[in-house]
Amino acid sequence: MKYPLIYLMGPTGIGKTEVAVELAFQINAELISADSMQIYKGMEIGTSSPGPETLRGIPCYLINFVLPDRRFTAGDFKRLADRTIEKIRKKNKNIIIVGGTGLYFDTLIKGLPPKVTEDFEYRKELKKLVEQKGNQALFNILSEIDPEYSEKIHCNDLQRVIRALEVIKTTGKKFSEFQKESSGFKTPYEYIIIGLTTSRDEIYRRINLRTEEMLKNGWLDEVKHLKESGFEENLNSMKALGYFELFKFLNGEMEFEEAKEMIAQRTRNYAKRQLTWIRKYGSDVFWLERSFKIQEDVLNILKKIKSNGGIDERTAKSD
Repeated sequence: MKYPLIYLMGPTGIGKTEVAVELAFQINAELISADSMQIYKGMEIGTSSPGPETLRGIPCYLINFVLPDRRFTAGDFKRLADRTIEKIRKKNKNIIIVGGTGLYFDTLIKGLPPKVTEDFEYRKELKKLVEQKGNQALFNILSEIDPEYSEKIHCNDLQRVIRALEVIKTTGKKFSEFQKESSGFKTPYEYIIIGLTTSRDEIYRRINLRTEEMLKNGWLDEVKHLKESGFEENLNSMKALGYFELFKFLNGEMEFEEAKEMIAQRTRNYAKRQLTWIRKYGSDVFWLERSFKIQEDVLNILKKIKSNGGIDERTAKSD
């Protein structure tokens, strides 16, 4: 049976991967990760990158293949994801795209925003300002000009802060407005969006539990190894939740318990932003309140897909 492309979204800690894996077994599918931090090698623990035990033989593409000091853009993701989608389709398998990076989903569903002229000199000025006054000073500038976009990113995410200010300078538009502009892109694939949700208290409980489990499983040692390998804390990859704080702890700039609390707080804030991003898709999202009984949740997803005409008969006949 041929299904449309399934986009499985939800806040961090809600168990997207376990649902995706079980769903893949049920519908003969393979997975593509849409997570901007699971792409990196050597960061498997802190990014909750799924390993063999979790995947249980289900192929999962676009994880653990980029060195932490390499630049990887949303455009790079789209190019590789499009190629992978075609590769899986040729095997006559269904496809589940699962993750928590809203921008990655946007590139596949809405397309990339229009290109603008880059201003490398201005970019250098902004980096110099960071060296002189720190990350927060630059973030404050963005917050004053474009508060809507600044609420979606962390002040230490310099790559996105600088890019937003660069776009504002070159286009004269707020970055949030620029993102909303249509590029005329229309995805060639039939698709359905499934949004996983649960109560706020349950999300927070699961975030705290997962943080403790990752630390028990050697997360701090993973960060030590990255540090000893020469990867610096100002890399974009180290903006992944928790790595910045654990670097601070290893540098003696923060107590361990303080680092843990900051990780939990940042993760909770990130979960809120993820839900806000998913809601932008409006009525296109079919929400599933998780029961955390895996078979029940997967059965309910299949019901949602089928009850909304989710079986792509046209694709099934043409393949």
